[in-house]
Amino acid sequence: MVADEVHLLRDPDRGPTLEVTLTRLRRSFPELQVVALSATVGNASEVADWLDARLVASDFRPVPLRLGVYANGRILYPDLTDREVPPPGERSRGLSAP
Repeated sequence: MVADEVHLLRDPDRGPTLEVTLTRLRRSFPELQVVALSATVGNASEVADWLDARLVASDFRPVPLRLGVYANGRILYPDLTDREVPPPGERSRGLSAP
């Protein structure tokens, strides 16, 4: 079973439901293999221990992140370079492209 967005375990509204669901599935199907996914979970080791699982972590990014501030149709970067961003209907490439 694949459980995506497991960082929601810490969400006060949705976390308890996710925790109970995972617990019931694991108890009902002891041989169930669980793949828990999250890009933002802060306590990955703790979640892995709770699931009795092996933690696999990766910092691989297919596209590098670039910090910038968007204002008035432009993105300004910390190195003071900037670029124009076409209106949504005219975009031909992603905002992450240099």
